[in-house]
Amino acid sequence: MTFKKMNNFEKGVAIFFAVLLGLFAVYNAVWFAYREIRYKPLTENIENRYGVYLTAIDDVSYSVAKPSYLSFTGNLNLVDVQTHEGLLIWPEFPSGYRYAADIVVRTDKEDGREIPVLAPIMIDENGNWIDDSGNYGKKEREIFDKKQEEIKEWLCLADEMWNLKE
Repeated sequence: MTFKKMNNFEKGVAIFFAVLLGLFAVYNAVWFAYREIRYKPLTENIENRYGVYLTAIDDVSYSVAKPSYLSFTGNLNLVDVQTHEGLLIWPEFPSGYRYAADIVVRTDKEDGREIPVLAPIMIDENGNWIDDSGNYGKKEREIFDKKQEEIKEWLCLADEMWNLKE
């Protein structure tokens, strides 16, 4: 059936699906461009091993997770290999970053072993507590305050690796 022989309803449906398909193609193109442009500088200093960006320098592990298909959220991760604590950093669309300090707030026992429990506490770019989720109390705040110097050091290491302050 040609476009001329369709009735008005069929033409409307065809146009609707053509527009929908066009919008989906544009969204895909914007996603792909964002993913490549935003994350390319963040992966330059990190080895790509089978699609995973991961490297370790002086007992600190660095990784980059690019956004998955049609998502605009990926993350950067800096982890102290000894303590498993570190930073989670989310590049924001179109620019800027959100930060969380991932620190041990308690330990649990599992199979007779002590297992550290990490809490991602939202911080600003200077390492100050800004978490207003209500998930953490006085105990977590005290632990966070004791870790302040480490958190600032992690932020410096993250900036050296990814040039976050530019």
